[in-house]
Amino acid sequence: MSRILYNAALYLGAPALAGAFAWKMASKPAYREGAFQKLGLFLPRQTRRTIWIHAVSVGETMAALRLARKLAGAQSRFRIMFSTSTPTGQQVARRELSPEANVFYFPFDFPGSAARAVAAINPAALALVDTEFWPNVIHACARRGAAVILVNGRMSDRSYPRYMKFRKLIKPTLEEVSLFMTQGEKDRERFLDIGAAPEKVLAAGNLKFDQETAPISAEQSAAIKKSLGIGPEEQVVVLGSVHQGEQAAIRAAAGVLGPGRRLVIAPRRIDNLEWIERELEPYGLRISRRSQWPAMAMADFKTVPIIDTFGELGKIYSIASVAFVGGSLISHGGQNPLEPASRGVPSLFGPGMSNFSEASQALVAANGAFTVATQEEMGTKLAHLMADEPARLTAGAAARAVVERNQGATTLAAERIMSLARAD
Repeated sequence: MSRILYNAALYLGAPALAGAFAWKMASKPAYREGAFQKLGLFLPRQTRRTIWIHAVSVGETMAALRLARKLAGAQSRFRIMFSTSTPTGQQVARRELSPEANVFYFPFDFPGSAARAVAAINPAALALVDTEFWPNVIHACARRGAAVILVNGRMSDRSYPRYMKFRKLIKPTLEEVSLFMTQGEKDRERFLDIGAAPEKVLAAGNLKFDQETAPISAEQSAAIKKSLGIGPEEQVVVLGSVHQGEQAAIRAAAGVLGPGRRLVIAPRRIDNLEWIERELEPYGLRISRRSQWPAMAMADFKTVPIIDTFGELGKIYSIASVAFVGGSLISHGGQNPLEPASRGVPSLFGPGMSNFSEASQALVAANGAFTVATQEEMGTKLAHLMADEPARLTAGAAARAVVERNQGATTLAAERIMSLARAD
């Protein structure tokens, strides 16, 4: 009954959804790509069974790369299929996974497009990264005998009340999921609360602790700095995935700059940088866009490189002395604090880290990261860490140790997926 109601709502809203999608394709050419695949058409048809991994955007894609590679390298029975929902996620997946996996766009969750996509992909197992419930895709997989596994499952403070409110409606979909692998015990309890069967829910850890971070040598670090117009001995503050509304972070970082100290900003959205320019102007600072100057000329601290390219933030964190993790001074839930931590970089973030609550709490408890609520707090902590090298190095080592202690979720996920996937 619940899927009937869900589909009725989809079809009633179809005109508005179609209008919104048409507007997005008209205003953002990148969204025209994969339009037919999203309808379940012109997908690469698979004659043998596959393992299908779905990651919505860049963050989920980066977390799932190692899982896809591990599955591709550990067996030859199944072809690996990898879908994303956004052009940015698609770009990263194609760059990192070809030819190990077929990369394509996830279908719209209408009954027809879901059924067509599943028939073409022929999955033995579907692994949904993070909390992704698509009733028609899940149902089409279950009807074909494919296992459905939720990998890296989490339920934020914001989404939990919504799932609780509609738990009776989503229960049939939960029953078609073979296994829920959650990031932590708190997430496990929440999935049980919304109706998942206890024997199907496993607190398995966070894939993002396992993200591949190839070591960066001193020569490579100097080369990255040089490409941004930064000297090899200069200290760097990196503001990662900063959202509009987090102007306080920019002002705090600008306030500690000077000769030998540089600022690099990687905004969450790159379609509007005027708000960043407005915040930097009173400090006499100017921006230089990475996309326009892949190899920037050497400059002084008044030039602020803006990383308006995709897939580079993890590498950029490697040159940071201190990092700020965005999405945390607003009600967004925070971005991934494990990216700087895996590089041995101490980080600061605001109190709004509900998307990464267990990871951020572990980092703070180990003194590898620090919560700051105001511009003044952030400025004071930045100034301290920049001036006190032993304290900075100790915090960075503590952050890296937290990451190393919590690795292993990818291996466990690959094992469970393979145990549930059937080749016949």
